[in-house]
Amino acid sequence: MTLFQEYEKLKAANQLLTPGSIWRDSCGDVKIREVNQFEVKFIAIPQGYYQEYHKPSFIRHFTRIS
Repeated sequence: MTLFQEYEKLKAANQLLTPGSIWRDSCGDVKIREVNQFEVKFIAIPQGYYQEYHKPSFIRHFTRIS
């Protein structure tokens, strides 16, 4: 993958990172609370614990479901 293609992929994923959106990984669902330049803060559903991930790691491990 070229550098430009990687940039476009990250740009598209960043547009999906909106507060209130629901994402899923192998451990379950999470709801995004806040997104800044470097990290994504979210709450696990239904456990209720808060966590934060480095933005590229979040994009790599999670898939948006709503």
